[in-house]
Parts: sequence; C-alpha cells; structure tokens
Amino acid sequence: MEFHQVYERYAPAVQRFAFWLCGDVHLAQDLTSEAFVRAWLRWDDLRQPTLRAYLFAITRNLYLEDRRKYGREQAMEDHWPAGLPSPQAAAEQAEQLAWVAEALAGLKPHERHALLLRAVEGLSYAEIAAALNLTLSTAKVTVHRARLKLLLARQHLEEE
Repeated sequence: MEFHQVYERYAPAVQRFAFWLCGDVHLAQDLTSEAFVRAWLRWDDLRQPTLRAYLFAITRNLYLEDRRKYGREQAMEDHWPAGLPSPQAAAEQAEQLAWVAEALAGLKPHERHALLLRAVEGLSYAEIAAALNLTLSTAKVTVHRARLKLLLARQHLEEE
C-alpha cells in the first residue's frame, strides 16, 4: 500500500483518537500530522498488518510527550455540534457527551486509552495490546475494567 493510501485510510481515525485523548481539535490535528510524519520517516521498516496499531501508538506517545513537556490539561469544550433537528435533542446529546467526557477523564490514562481504542476505533484486543505495549490478557482486562468503571459511574449518576 502506498503512503498516501495509508494516510487517506487511517488519518480520520487517528485524528479522532487524538481528539479524544486531548480534547483540543488543533492539538489533535498536530498529533495526527506528527504521527504520519514519523510513520513516513520509517516507512520502509513498517509492517502492513500492524500499521494501524503503530499509528495509534505513535499518536498516544506524542500525546503523552506533549503532556509531560507542557504539563497542560484542558477541559473538553462544553458545546458540541448538534446535527439533530430539535434543540431539546441537541441539548440532551450535549449533556450525554459532556457526561461521557467527564467519565472518561475520571479513568486512569491507560484505561481511557485502551477503552477509546476499542470502543471508538474498533481495534481488536491484539491491536490494543500492540499499540499500548501490553500483553493480550492485560489489554482485555484493562478494557473490561474501564467499561465497568463507566457503568458504575452511570449507575451512580442515575441514582442521584
């Protein structure tokens, strides 16, 4: 596969993952661009079956490097594009998304990363393990624990 085909195929997913990591559209674009630059520089060494996981791993590492370097943590924006016909439906969707963002922020970083790779990007457990440098069983347990924590947080919210 040619590099431009890889970019067209994976860039939206990588940028979406980067956005969920950092909550900033511009930083997500920067992380995506840098991830593909690094992949391009090592293009001859990359294996096609693990390319997707490799791109997510690069993106995650760049995000963590950015966090260490600048020590910044930004809240996700309160407003979301509606796309729904009624204002009430848009408000409910925004409330749910804000809750999800807050609940995700409450997870440990490795749990959040694993859950996002599984739920949002649809990676297999093997790909998650490769991207996060975990064993297969640890990747499965991490995703399970993250889901369980979100479920418990949701139940707690409904009780209030």
